[in-house]
Amino acid sequence: MVYAEQWRGRYDDWAGYHSELMAPEPHSSKVLRRHAGVGLQTDAEVIVDRLHTTERGADLDDAVALVEGLRCRFLVLHGTEDRCQPIERGRRFAELSGARLLVLEGAGHLPMARHPVLVNTEIKEFVDMHTSTGATGTALALRP
Repeated sequence: MVYAEQWRGRYDDWAGYHSELMAPEPHSSKVLRRHAGVGLQTDAEVIVDRLHTTERGADLDDAVALVEGLRCRFLVLHGTEDRCQPIERGRRFAELSGARLLVLEGAGHLPMARHPVLVNTEIKEFVDMHTSTGATGTALALRP
């Protein structure tokens, strides 16, 4: 594991570094403190053990098959300043799943923390576009 040695013995430093990657926007100190605090609720050994588990989607072909098998509608929100996941990954997910892609100019990996009004508005509009009200309430439409 590439990061295992970096995490062991210096996990506090890594948690701070990782948090800074998540919210590169100016004036993000509150988000950074909160994110680092949540990260420090565990330790390096738990993270290393978690990453050594076998998961579906670990290799590219398996991940593509999983995404192509999804049957619901998606909205992909991806910030242009995301330092954790390349925007190409968001674009590819949207392409494979038939998702609507919304690129958020200047946003990092946590747009819901830094731009909650924008994110919530976009989610509401997306849900409203794909819902129908029936006798039993609101139901999300499945992807064709």
